[in-house]
Parts: sequence; C-alpha cells; structure tokens
Amino acid sequence: MERKISILVLIPLLAYLLLIESQVDYQLFLTEYGWSFKSVGAEFALNSVAMIHFGYILVVIVLLGYLIRRTKNSELQRKYGVLLITFIAFQAIGVSVSNALLHQDPNTPPVGGVLYFLTFVSIAYALSMKGSRATLEMVPAELAKKPEGAFRTFLQQLYDLMPEDKLGQKTFKFIGFLEETGLGDYAFLSDGQVWLKTGDLSSSQLVEITDKLLAYMKRIGARVEISDRLLSVLNLIYSRSEPDIVSLVKTHEDYLKKSDIAYGIGGGDLVGLLTEDESLKNIENWEACLKIYRRILLAVIGNARPLIGSDFEREMNKSAVTSSLRVTREGQVGFEATRRRTLEIPADKRVEVIIDAFNALICWIFENLYKISEKDAEEALKKFGVVLKLNRRRASELGIYDSLLTCLSTRIPQEIVQTLFLADGFSRKDVNAFSRYLRTQSNQIVGKKILLETSPTENYEVYVTAFLKEALANGERCIVFTRRNSSIYRESSELGVSHFYYLSPDTSRLSDLSKTQTVLPLYDITQILNALDNAVKNDPWVWIVFDNMSDLILSVGNKTAYRFLRHSIEILASVKACSLFLFHPEAHDKADVSAVHGLFDVIVSLKQGAIQSVKA
Repeated sequence: MERKISILVLIPLLAYLLLIESQVDYQLFLTEYGWSFKSVGAEFALNSVAMIHFGYILVVIVLLGYLIRRTKNSELQRKYGVLLITFIAFQAIGVSVSNALLHQDPNTPPVGGVLYFLTFVSIAYALSMKGSRATLEMVPAELAKKPEGAFRTFLQQLYDLMPEDKLGQKTFKFIGFLEETGLGDYAFLSDGQVWLKTGDLSSSQLVEITDKLLAYMKRIGARVEISDRLLSVLNLIYSRSEPDIVSLVKTHEDYLKKSDIAYGIGGGDLVGLLTEDESLKNIENWEACLKIYRRILLAVIGNARPLIGSDFEREMNKSAVTSSLRVTREGQVGFEATRRRTLEIPADKRVEVIIDAFNALICWIFENLYKISEKDAEEALKKFGVVLKLNRRRASELGIYDSLLTCLSTRIPQEIVQTLFLADGFSRKDVNAFSRYLRTQSNQIVGKKILLETSPTENYEVYVTAFLKEALANGERCIVFTRRNSSIYRESSELGVSHFYYLSPDTSRLSDLSKTQTVLPLYDITQILNALDNAVKNDPWVWIVFDNMSDLILSVGNKTAYRFLRHSIEILASVKACSLFLFHPEAHDKADVSAVHGLFDVIVSLKQGAIQSVKA
C-alpha cells in the first residue's frame, strides 16, 4: 500500500516536468543584479505549474505536521518542528514571494538562492540535533521474573538494536513493527522507552504475542542477537504453561531450530519433541560446527548451572575460541563474539580448532557435573544425546560425533556413555545386546557390514533379535529383509522394527501390504537394491538385517547373487548404516564362500550355540 502511494505522489511531478518541457520557455536577460530569467508560455501551463508547486508545498507542511503529532519522541518532535518552521519561512513564504516579485518585475533582487541555502542549513541543523540518548532500561528483578517483564525487556532490546538514524526511521520502523504484528495493542514507544499498556498479561495473551513475534522474526530473518533475546520470554511462558509453549514449538519448529532457540527452551526439556534438524545443510562447515556446540550448551547448561563460576571461566579461557563465550546461569549462551573470534582463524583450520576447544569444554562440564550430581549429569547427558541425534548428519560429517563421544568416554564412566542414546522401554543391557558377543561396544560397530555364518540347526534367531534390540535401544530404526512368516519375522515382529521387506518367489513387482510391510520379488535384485538404497537415503543410520544370503544365492544363481551383494555393500559403504547378513556356508562351495567373505568388514560364525570371530 505504501509503495502504491509513493508512486502516486510522483504523478503530479511527472505532469509538472511535462508541462515545463512542452509548454514553458525561459527568457534570459541582464539586470543590474546580474543575469536573470523569466518563464513565458500559455497562461494555462503557467497556472498549472504554479498549482502543482503550491500543492507540493502544502503536502510537505501537512506531512511534517502529521509527523510532529504522531511521534511521541520529544527529540524527533523538535527536529520535525525546526524543519516545519524553516520550510514555511524559507520555501512556502520566502521562495514563493520572491518568484512572484520576479515575475512582476524582473529587476527585483533575486534572493531565491539565499533562501535555498538557508533551507539546506536548517535541514543540516535539524539532523545534528541530539537529545538524551535512550538507554536500555534496567528492569527490576521481580519484574524480570514475570513474562510481562521479559516481554517488555525483549521489545526494548529489539528497539535498541535497530540502527541509529537522523530523522526517526528507527522510531517509525519500530512503531510499524508493533502495528504489523498486532503488538501495538499491548505496547508503545515513548522517548526511546518501550512501555506496556496493561499490567499483567494472561497466558493466552502471552501466547498470542509470542506467536506473532515468532512469525514476524521468521519472515524478516531476524539476526541471531535479536532472536536470542526471545529465549527468556519463552522460558518464562514455559514455567507458567508448558502446553502453550509446546504448541508454539510445534507451530514454529523450523524457525526455532534454525535460530537454535528450540534447544534452550526449559533448559533443553523440549528437545525430545523436535524432529531431525536439517537447518545446517547449506551453511559453511565452521559455522555449522559452532551452531552444533551452541545447541549442546543450550540444552545442558540448565543442569550444569552449579558449575558456572570462576572454574568454568578458567576452563573457557584455555582456548581463544571458547574464551569469548557468554554463558549465564539463566541459560543464555551467546556466540556473537565467538563467531567473530573464529573468523580470525585461517579458514582451513577453523573446524579443527573449534572441535578441539569445545570438546574439551563440554567434556569438562560432564566430568565435573558427574562429580557433583549423578542425576543432573544423566539428565544432561540424555539431552546431549538427543541434540547429537537431531544434528547427527552434520555432526558426523564434521567429525564432531565420533570425537566428542571418544572424549567423553575418557572422562566419565563407560556405562554412562553407553546409555547416552538409551531409548524408552529398554535397559542398559540392551545397549550392547549384540556387540557384547563381539567383545566390543555399540559405537564400535556403527557402519560395519557384518556376516553371520550359521546353519538351520543353530538358534541364530537369538543373535538377530539381539542385533535388533541393540539398534532400537540406541534409538535407531531397523529394517529387515526376510521371507514372510520366517522364524526371523516371528521373533522380531513385536520388537518395533520400522519396516519388513518380504522376498517372495510368487510376485514380479513391489507391493505394499501396509506402511511397515512390503513384498519384493525374490528374482528381481534391482527392486531389492532400490528398496535398500531408498532405506539408507531416508536414514543413513538405519540398522539392516538380511535373512538370508544363501536362500538368494540358491534362488537367483551365484553370479546374480554376488552382483547383488557387491552392490549392496557399495550402497552401505557411503553411510553409517550397520548391517547383518545371514549366510549358511555349508550350502556353498569354498570358492563361493571365499568370494562372499571378501566383501565384509566383520565375519562371525555361530557353532554349537557360541559366536566365534572369523574376521574382525
């Protein structure tokens, strides 16, 4: 609407220029005061030009008067007042009278240039006028603990962070923000200070306000230092009404994750509600690195509040990167200075320096928190695990995932680290349900391609079930390729497997039986490979069971089955998926067994109820 009005204002100017160009001429002549000119032309054209000129003068006077009445900022009122008075004196009266006298008598002294000079001087004077500088109001502690105080403080900080100006664009931009978001019903600006129109705000009013703020901040792409200041408002609403804040998180989840705020609400209590975070996909590695560590700190700092003090500061100061952190007991984690400090590091060294610095700090936090309170340490670790999982793709690509877990395992008890990603409904024993048979731990078999050699007489279902339990206990998805109604299906159907793919000799095309069950043609390895490829693309960390390779070899032939197996291993090699392939070596000759062995990282053999390592 404003843009349309601005364009309409130009129409008289275009008519003015057109009339001057086509209907008005100027005669130059010498007077006793120097050269002067006189406009000549049709009376209609000259009158029209004069009317347009006076029209613009009137518009400027009305606009300046409107601005003086509208603004509540006394400094701006003085500036607009000077502009109005000098414009009336020098332009509306001075220039108009001077032009009229010159039109009547060309020998009249030309003072128009002097009047324009005085106009520009008055504009410069108005711009240079300064009142008392608006400062951020210190909100009393008892008010700051109320959502109303936090809301008012946020609005004040938002206003103070806007760039300074000369003619009040900052004030009008802020007033426009209040009107656009509907917050003008609750707050107003006076002399650089934000005030609430009402005292206490109801929960519904606070939710409505915050909803509008979040929508606005997402639309304008609010800077980090602005969005950060909204966290205190969200935390106070959370303390008053958890269902309301949950609703807001669901509505604005993408923006809250992108701005990192979601990880700090309630001291990380709501991270379990979030879906996988894709907001780090298209940003530079070093910046993604910083944001992952910031998200971890936002989620755990609430539990680590007792550690914040001189020891914490000393630990931060061990690295130039972490020394610029701003961490408060209220759960705020400021990274603005850290980001600036990071930019001073050579580009090819930034990720390495960031990882080393923050791994040391985070491990120190958990080590010392565990000494103070095992309960707080375990709660913080659970949130830490959720944050890592939500950002796992990027954390894994950058080397944060493995390096941070390795660092933690040297600072706190192993059994605590092992339960970092423990899913609800599972015990600590389930975390290494399968890997303990390999005399290792779950994080050591991530991404491994495992061949389990067995025979129909062995109770191999126990080990496959242990493999699936371990995956699910660590919060991973599982998919199983098997025959319909096989013993593997019967043993695992109640565990919570994400998807079963049934290999059937009686079909030639893929068909979905349900959201979690699909039939694939046994003789078409292309369709089986497509299903496997789609599964790992959707979740690179998925755990896979293939039951069984011997059946496939005997059904499609050695060459086709080997080609399938080689392509499967290639698909799995590029991701973190852990896979278990069942194989009956006694059903094949030595050459076939040797060819299959060459494709796997780990080979174990089940004989007489015991697991033996063949290749590790």
